[in-house]
Amino acid sequence: MINYYALSLIIAFMLVSRGLELSGIFNHIVVELLTRVRRPLLLLVLLTIVSGLSASLIMNDAALFIYVSLAIAFIRSMNVDKNITLTLLVLSINMGSALTPIGNPQNIIIWQTYGIGLHELVCYMAPFVIISLSIIIILVYMLSKKNISVAGITRKPSKIYLNRRLFCTSIVLFVVDIVLAQVGYSVIGLIITVLTYLVVEKNILLGIDYGLIGVFTLMFIDFTELSKILQGLLVIHLSKPYMIILIAALLSQVISNVPTTIMLVNHVDKWVALAVGVNIGGTGSIIGSLANIIALRLGRLVTRKFLKISTP
Repeated sequence: MINYYALSLIIAFMLVSRGLELSGIFNHIVVELLTRVRRPLLLLVLLTIVSGLSASLIMNDAALFIYVSLAIAFIRSMNVDKNITLTLLVLSINMGSALTPIGNPQNIIIWQTYGIGLHELVCYMAPFVIISLSIIIILVYMLSKKNISVAGITRKPSKIYLNRRLFCTSIVLFVVDIVLAQVGYSVIGLIITVLTYLVVEKNILLGIDYGLIGVFTLMFIDFTELSKILQGLLVIHLSKPYMIILIAALLSQVISNVPTTIMLVNHVDKWVALAVGVNIGGTGSIIGSLANIIALRLGRLVTRKFLKISTP
């Protein structure tokens, strides 16, 4: 009833993401950008690209906690609309996370269920991600150009301490988890990850969102059962790729994209269409992705203004 392999991998990458976050590597990259780039519009574009690509290496939820907080700190000095800037940042993180098997929970589930090679998933998802990020970059330019301050950044960012030991440990665990997942031993990967962090940095285990793990567990139970009930109906409508994309995207608007993946994954033989559908489904409504809800709370965004950009 529960896909323990996928759940183990999700938890392992939540821990690795937390390790990378606490190492300070992504904060360090952004601070370097803020220090070296003095043109605000170019900075916003680069921040959009970096946040999107970072989300492909750590889970999108972790990327949100890093970049939303950093973006808020500098939005005031750039004189840009907070709702527009943060909404586009969230969309960039959602779309960028689609590039790899470990960028978001739905990709992890698809990767584990279909036994896809890491390089295969990246190659198939790359065009989708490139097009999506290109559209978002154009929107950043169009929506921010008129309002942005031409004076540039007025406040020099403080230096970020980089914990190299924790960073290197997290990268090694990242590779170990991927390799073990490819050969069907993601549970062992989780055990190694937990034991390593117990020795290197216990705070990672204390700081992980156990409530979110509980939510994922319940999703596997509830939506797997629901998919069995709707099995006949789902099989009839999931034969063509465009129907898979459409149904996955629309269903995500109602129950979110991770539950949609759990419901459809055992009834779809075209994994690329499913992956594109549920990742598109992360945009649109607020509940399309858990990341959207996190972003609205973190950034205190106006729902109406978020939907005005996210839905189209």
